[in-house]
Amino acid sequence: MKRVFLVLLLVVLTGCGVRPTGIVWAGRAPVGLAKGPLLYFYRGGVLTPVQRMTGSAGTAEEAVRLLVQGPTAEEWSAGFATRLPALAADSVSVSDPVDGVITITLQVISAGGVLPGLDQLVCTAAGTTALAGGNRQTLAVRLAGYVTATARPCPVTQ
Repeated sequence: MKRVFLVLLLVVLTGCGVRPTGIVWAGRAPVGLAKGPLLYFYRGGVLTPVQRMTGSAGTAEEAVRLLVQGPTAEEWSAGFATRLPALAADSVSVSDPVDGVITITLQVISAGGVLPGLDQLVCTAAGTTALAGGNRQTLAVRLAGYVTATARPCPVTQ
């Protein structure tokens, strides 16, 4: 019995052999278990999330590209609308977060540097990033030919 106790004591004092390591980069976070990304449209003048059933949460860029295509016929008939100008899906790119900021680059020129529906883009990218395991991030939106806009959070709280 004394021998068993000494062996157990030796094991406890020496640990299990796992040595501490630094942070190990394992690549991008999974795209989530959600059945689709949250796209933000206006309904009754209020910015509102709509889950687009695509089979997975996808990436922020995929979600923003779905957003710029506008609401589906079903979403439209339920009262959802967009304030974004007509954009081609391939005219949008979305970066991974850098220092808490996701950058959305648009190939669009808007009057006076103001983009209607900007918060739709901000909330859609931030919401999809959160579904993939990130914290809600602030975004910088760049318009082609303009200086990068100030990073802004999604005004919708969930």
